[in-house]
Amino acid sequence: MPAKKSVFLAMGQVLLREALLQVISCRVDLVVKGVAGTAGDALRLSSGINPDVTILDLCLPDGGILEFIRRLRDAAGSSPVLVLADRRDPLLAVKVLQAGAAGVLDGDRSLQELFAGIDSVLQGRIQVGAEVARYLLLGKEKSGVTGEAELDLLSPAELEVFRMIADGLRSGEIARRLNRSVSTIETHRLSIKRKLGCRSAGELSRLAGEWQHRSSW
Repeated sequence: MPAKKSVFLAMGQVLLREALLQVISCRVDLVVKGVAGTAGDALRLSSGINPDVTILDLCLPDGGILEFIRRLRDAAGSSPVLVLADRRDPLLAVKVLQAGAAGVLDGDRSLQELFAGIDSVLQGRIQVGAEVARYLLLGKEKSGVTGEAELDLLSPAELEVFRMIADGLRSGEIARRLNRSVSTIETHRLSIKRKLGCRSAGELSRLAGEWQHRSSW
């Protein structure tokens, strides 16, 4: 059986911290190795744990969240940091990614989406919601994270499917053009939705259309 991946929880909100501790403990492939309720404890404890992933509550530090993320990554051996935000703020989320976080999830995400986010960052991928993906894909935040995130978010095959979705093609037509099965295209669509934080086919189509419109400027 593969070794369990270690998780470090840095959360200022007691209820959220205890709830995550319980639900993560239910995963057979994850183990919570440490918990911190203050910024000071998070920096001190993480340096001795070197977790595989750190889950950070955006409300934990009193101020200077971007600098805190940099210090936390240094203390934790550069392990990925997944940030839980209490509000949707795409611009702040992009800044958090620039500071070194591997992903950002807003507070209304489901438990299933949280686990998907943990799995994504453990596999070295960037995890963002639909609003942040829109900022990245449409180039509204001109920075080093933009191109890097675009490449990491979608595989070459997924990007090809995404472009065809932007053209308004359905799965059957995409499958015919790429000489792939419909089930393969549907698998790509599900993966694209997850990576870009889209909750429905309609949301994915809108994002793809906006991306195509912006790219044609």
